[in-house]
Amino acid sequence: MKTILNLSIFAAAFVAIAGSLCADTYSVDLNRFSRLTLDTGAGKVTIVEGSKMEDDKVRFEGKVTAGDNNTYTTDGGVKFAVDELAEAYIQDANRGINSGKWSIRVSGEGDEHAKVLGIIKELTGSDEDVVYGDKQE
Repeated sequence: MKTILNLSIFAAAFVAIAGSLCADTYSVDLNRFSRLTLDTGAGKVTIVEGSKMEDDKVRFEGKVTAGDNNTYTTDGGVKFAVDELAEAYIQDANRGINSGKWSIRVSGEGDEHAKVLGIIKELTGSDEDVVYGDKQE
């Protein structure tokens, strides 16, 4: 019994350490003041709308769980599929808005997906379900 308990503790510690070693943070500037951040280590996605005149406002925040093929899914079913590009996509070279070496495709069904995609489309001014940014080092 003691051996099983020790193995369980070891396995839990191993999973926690391995997960933190693979943890990445992706950041996408949706417009001049707004940003989507996907923090795989913390298991969290956040969309913050900024303004020159007002404090930042969190438009969406959700817990994400890692899945297959570098996909992270919220409890509400919104999927964020992360993919490294062969070359950086540049939409705005001056400010780096919606530009970078990584793409994040937003997919899913239901109310939460519609809400998240609506926010992204509003903040980017685009009808695309893919945004581009960088992995934070």
